[in-house]
Amino acid sequence: LNPVHGPHWSDTRYKYLVVEHARLVGPVPASGAEVDPQAHQRIFFVQPDTDNAQQCRDAARKIIEQFATRAYRRPLAEDEVERLMTLYDASREKGAGFQRSVRPMLKAVLLSPYFLFRIESDSGAGDVQRIDDHELATRLSYFLWGTMPDDQLRELADEGKLSDPSVLRQQTMRLLSDERAKHFSDDFAAQWLHLDELETALPSEDRFPDFTAELRHSMRMEVLLFFQNLIANNRPLTDLIDADYTFMDRRLSGLYRMGRFPERGVFREEPIDRRRGERRGLLGMGGILAMTSHVDRNSPTRRGKWVLDVMLGDPPPPPPANVEQIDAAGDKADAKSFRELLAIHADETSSCAGCHRKMDPLGL
Repeated sequence: LNPVHGPHWSDTRYKYLVVEHARLVGPVPASGAEVDPQAHQRIFFVQPDTDNAQQCRDAARKIIEQFATRAYRRPLAEDEVERLMTLYDASREKGAGFQRSVRPMLKAVLLSPYFLFRIESDSGAGDVQRIDDHELATRLSYFLWGTMPDDQLRELADEGKLSDPSVLRQQTMRLLSDERAKHFSDDFAAQWLHLDELETALPSEDRFPDFTAELRHSMRMEVLLFFQNLIANNRPLTDLIDADYTFMDRRLSGLYRMGRFPERGVFREEPIDRRRGERRGLLGMGGILAMTSHVDRNSPTRRGKWVLDVMLGDPPPPPPANVEQIDAAGDKADAKSFRELLAIHADETSSCAGCHRKMDPLGL
């Protein structure tokens, strides 16, 4: 892949991890503005006497050690530093200046699988292995922040203290209280609650002309803000099904008939009064209802399946092939309501009855 990594990267486990090209551009200033020098200084924090070759090499070594330690999310082994320094030496031999000679090392780090992938050590001693403190710091930071560990996490990992249960708990709470923890709440909620299905929900334009892209966005934001609040304020789990509050903007307040907001594009926490009790918790939110509906009507079966799968962790098996759709049974004279029609459909389709008896009551 890259000679800087040495022969061990010929191992067949990594033969497909190939980066053919990478190009970095920026920071790009506004027209006529100067580039903020802080971005440059964070990398070139050592300014050697460029007439002194040894001083320049020592400075280059410090720069790449700090840069690669952050990029790899762990301290570098001595041989790794030396392999990177061969790129600096090769550039200097060709007559390149100090900063231009550092550039190939920076590029090599950014092309390295150790930067592009979160690789953990493998001793080969069994299926279950204890991760070290730097690997723990990486897992924790990417789980809660979606990015690399900060200075405090790295320092605790360097000292071998992060794996101490009390320190790990304290750091977990610190990360959760940070603004960057929104990554965790948004990502977790979107995956757990299947919010990607809201993006593909297509209610009939004839039946639901007010269902716009903007309303879809508001529905998604209601769910995410609700979940963020649940974590940030350590709310009880029962709020998921019985919260007497939600987060609305002007579009949702109109949809829910809960008053009008003077501001546009502003979400705020609002109580749910008794007149709108059906809006309590996740199951009353427009986004959850929209993505568990058909294009022209609600779907108790889809909603019951969602409750079993998402809320209870007990997904039903997929339906059998060629099962008759309930719309095809719409002319059954014995059914006086949609609830009765659903029951008749489940009873007449014996292969479906068992699952429908679990899903449909929950959906209804």
